[in-house]
Amino acid sequence: MSEYVVIIEKASDVWGAYSPDLSVYATASSRKAVERKVRDAIAFHVEALREQQQPVPKPASEAITVGV
Repeated sequence: MSEYVVIIEKASDVWGAYSPDLSVYATASSRKAVERKVRDAIAFHVEALREQQQPVPKPASEAITVGV
């Protein structure tokens, strides 16, 4: 099983999430919902790539947090 970096951001009234390695995006009204939606979107995307016999990108992105 591969693990992909997902960036989660909050806008004024919506949450967004994306995976830079897969170019998969999701939005929702709560953080919990956007986490669920982006997981589902990634699974759907990877499954579609496999069905089409396309290569599935390997996880390459990394994330850190920086305190200032």
